[in-house]
Amino acid sequence: MWCRIRRRTALPRKLKTVPTTTAPNSFPCSTAANCGKKVLDYAFQRGLMHPEDMGPMTHWYSPTPRVFLEHFKPEFMVQSSNNYDHPEQQVWDCDDEKNVEHYMELTRAHIKHYGKGELFHMIGLAEWVFGSPEENLATKIRVMKTFIRHLRREYPDAPLLIASWDFMFRWKAPEVRKLLAELDPADTVILDYTTDSGSYSNNFVNWNLPHHFPWIFGIFQAYEPQNDLFFNFDRAEEMYIPVQDDPMCRGMVIWSENSHSNPLLEYLAKRSVDEPFSLGQFCANHCGDRAAAMEGLWEIRINFSIFFRKST
Repeated sequence: MWCRIRRRTALPRKLKTVPTTTAPNSFPCSTAANCGKKVLDYAFQRGLMHPEDMGPMTHWYSPTPRVFLEHFKPEFMVQSSNNYDHPEQQVWDCDDEKNVEHYMELTRAHIKHYGKGELFHMIGLAEWVFGSPEENLATKIRVMKTFIRHLRREYPDAPLLIASWDFMFRWKAPEVRKLLAELDPADTVILDYTTDSGSYSNNFVNWNLPHHFPWIFGIFQAYEPQNDLFFNFDRAEEMYIPVQDDPMCRGMVIWSENSHSNPLLEYLAKRSVDEPFSLGQFCANHCGDRAAAMEGLWEIRINFSIFFRKST
C-alpha cells in the first residue's frame, strides 16, 4: 500500500511563495508530515518499499489547495465526464509544460523529505473521460508518456508501477493492450489489483499480461460488500491459475480498504508461498464445530451477490 500524503507534503522550494492558511478544526500539517515520515522510516528499516506517487495526482484523494489555484491559476484539462468537477479535484493541463513540472515538483519534494526515489507509481488520468472514446484513449496515453519521459530523465533505472484501476473502470481490453505496446517492459510493471472485480471480459488475462508483460497479481477487497461474509475465494483461485507458471508475474498484493480483511490476509499469506487454501478449511480453523454452518452462510452470501451483480 502506498501512502497518500500529497495533502500534507511540504511545498517544493519553487512553490513556497504561496501563502498558507490553517483550516479550522485541523491539526498542523507538520504533525501529519512528521507522522508520515516516521511510518516510512519504520517501513524502510524493515526492508519494505514505498512507491513514490507521480503524474496528474490532483483527483479524489489529493485535491489541490485553493491557495495554489489562486496563485498559479493553472488551466485545467477539459473533461467530458462530470465527476470531480470542483477546481480542487481537476487535472492541470498536462500539455502545458509548467503544469507537468509542478506535478513533478510534488514528487521531488516527497522524495527529498520522506522517500527514496527507488520505485514509482502512477495511476494516470483515472476515472475521468476526455472527449470521444478515441480522444479519451489518446489523451490518457499521451499524458502517461509525458510523465514517463520526465521520470526517465531523472530516474532512468527506477521501476514504474502503473496502476490498473482506470483499466477496470474506463478502458476496454484492446485499449489496455494498445497502451502496453507503448510501454517499456524493462522498467515498467502493471500493478493490477482488480482480479476480484468479477469481470470476465476486462481483466489481466484479456489485457494479455501473463507471459507477455511484467505485472503484479492483486486483489482489491474494498467497501461493505466485500467484508467477511462475501469474499469469493473460488473466483480468486480461478484467477490465480494463470499466475502459477508465469515468469512475468512479479508478485502478489492486496489493497484492502475495509476493516475486516483477516480472511484475505490469511489467503494472501498461504497462496504467496504456494500453500493450499479453501473456504472449508478456513471455516474449520476458525469456527470449530460451527464450521459447516459458517461455510453454508458464506456460500449463500456469495451466491446472492453473484445473482445481484448479474441482475443489475
